[in-house]
Amino acid sequence: VQERDAVGNWSSSGSRTIVIDSTAPTLSEVTAVSTPTSDNTANYTFSSNETGTITYGGSCSSSTTSATADSNTITFNALADGTYSNCTITVTDSASNTSSTLSVSSFTIDTTTPTVSSVAITSATGIQNNLLNAGDVVSVTATFSENVPVTGTPQLTLVVGGSNRTASYTSGSGNTPLLFQYTIQAGETDSNGISIGANALALNSGTIRDAAGNNATLTHSAVSANTSYKVDTTAPSVNSFTLSDTALKVGDTATVTLVFSEAVTSFSSAADITVANGTLATMSSSNNVTWWGTFTPTANTEDASNTLSLATSWTDLAGNAGPAATTLNYVVDTTAPSVSSFTLSDTTLKAGETATVTLVF
Repeated sequence: VQERDAVGNWSSSGSRTIVIDSTAPTLSEVTAVSTPTSDNTANYTFSSNETGTITYGGSCSSSTTSATADSNTITFNALADGTYSNCTITVTDSASNTSSTLSVSSFTIDTTTPTVSSVAITSATGIQNNLLNAGDVVSVTATFSENVPVTGTPQLTLVVGGSNRTASYTSGSGNTPLLFQYTIQAGETDSNGISIGANALALNSGTIRDAAGNNATLTHSAVSANTSYKVDTTAPSVNSFTLSDTALKVGDTATVTLVFSEAVTSFSSAADITVANGTLATMSSSNNVTWWGTFTPTANTEDASNTLSLATSWTDLAGNAGPAATTLNYVVDTTAPSVSSFTLSDTTLKAGETATVTLVF
């Protein structure tokens, strides 16, 4: 190669090296965006074997526009919640060679906090006649607006008898409703029904969060009393147990009246009352509180010490066992009297004599 200067002089012969670059950069994915993620400015790492200018395609963009000949970590500009499967990256080197398009692996942005959709008392074991007793178990179900894997021990608050009680977490995670249970304790009573407390859910430890890592909002409005689950753990008592007549003779009967403190069930006069020296007709009641029956003493019986005895095999409507009881003493004398002897001390009498008459029953 020769060159001539401005006055026409030619240079001596020489050579120049020209480098021709027709090879485009090669890209590959190194670290995909974690999915789902609650980070709406997620990081993504790719590698390039050349430096160059980055061009973004699809729904993704970034303020990072230069690539090095190595791993490149970029931060995507803020993205709305949703799934992104059309994001691409290309790199153009200094010779204007553009790489093949690198498709970013699909990912999902989720920044929405899960919330409690509903909390409800769903069942109870041991319930009798719409009443719960000590030892019976109440089940409560909480559902969320989305999948919520559980880590730790959530708790739920019930209101029984005006006081807060803690229902323990039993099962449920992910898209399965969370189940909580509470065992009714002795001495608890709530005739209005169990309710669920305001801000019922709480975490004892750990976290309830969705798959993207958003912590759940656990508060929920108070639920009014559920009258299907009333509580009665108070043992019933006997107010009175009487006979209308306590001195019985041949032909007599007596009305037996048994008054409980509350309505009872599983009561049977034949099974629960022991009768001495007589029979008790089946007792009946119009309200399961006051019961009546007729007592008939046994014929040809004479006994000054008798009682009717109530056993402890009866219960109230909730299943609380009641105490034993007895009537006051009653006397039975249904034996007709007889004459053992009827005699005179002298059976040959003349004028002026007397005799002693002896009558023995």
